[in-house]
Amino acid sequence: MAKSPLPSKLAQYLNITTPEAELQLKAVFAIISDELAVNPKVVIDSFGSFTSKRLNREVKLNGKTFNIDTNVIKFSPFKRLREAVN
Repeated sequence: MAKSPLPSKLAQYLNITTPEAELQLKAVFAIISDELAVNPKVVIDSFGSFTSKRLNREVKLNGKTFNIDTNVIKFSPFKRLREAVN
């Protein structure tokens, strides 16, 4: 897996060291994860929203039935982000 360029770009943008930027990114993602554990929706202004939904389904595969019971996380980008990427 390739190393993400995000920490170094964030470090350059904020004029901090790359290890400091890595810590800040990890903190942001940890906060989003923690919030999704207690709230079904997390919104980040001008970026997008993360939603958590319970999935409880029965799936048949090769004649066997499996029950899937888990949380599914979905990201929906806001219009500004979609336009910037396209």
